[in-house]
This record gives sequence, C-alpha cells and structure tokens, in this order.
Amino acid sequence: MRFLAFDVLQLGDAVLLDEPYERRRQLLTELAMPDPHRIAVAPAYPFESLAADRITPQGLLERAVRDGHEGLIAKRLGARYTPGRRTDAWLKHPVTHTQEVIVCGWRPGQGRLAGTVGGLLLMARGGSPA
Repeated sequence: MRFLAFDVLQLGDAVLLDEPYERRRQLLTELAMPDPHRIAVAPAYPFESLAADRITPQGLLERAVRDGHEGLIAKRLGARYTPGRRTDAWLKHPVTHTQEVIVCGWRPGQGRLAGTVGGLLLMARGGSPA
C-alpha cells in the first residue's frame, strides 16, 4: 500500500490554510519523503503541461482509470483551503464503474438511517459469492 500526499495544511508551527494551493503544493514537493515507496506526493498535471503534451482532460481521466486510480481532482492554483466546506475551487471527477444487477431485497437502516433503506441485496451475473 502507498500513501499519496496531495496537500500540506500545516508545516511545523506554520498554518498554511490561507496560502494558495500553488504555494502549499510547492512546499509539499520540497519535503523529503522518508520512504518514497510507501509515501509519495501525488502527481500533478498543470494545464500547460497537458496542453503541451496534447492530453485532454478526458485522456487524463482515461489514464487514471488505466493506472487504477479513483479519479481526478481539478484544483484552482490560487485557492485557499477551507476546512469543512466544499467549494468550486476543487472539482472531483471520480472514476465510475457500472454493472447491471438484480435487486433481490433490502435491509433496514440503522442509527441515523433508521426508517430508511440501509442497504440493498444485489445479484450480478458472473460474480463470485461475497
């Protein structure tokens, strides 16, 4: 397993929340990683380098799928970090997989999901039993 760091919010005593992402990213890439096979900085693909290599956003997403990643995050370089809030400064583009299934049943929700559907019991062709 490998941990991919993509941002740094505090460095020593310095809180970096108000720094633009571009500066936080620069500081992150300057940090020495103790074991690059286990901890690494997630790759970044600035628009200029994608354009120079004639890679479209769709092409980059297809590469992420081939490489087994969960998706892409598009970030505004000048954006500050806003804890606990989703803003339009970061746009998530997850890889989605679809499959036809048969709904065989459901389980009631528990806890905060009480009174609702908690889970679906599904059957898919060609899969192995879970």
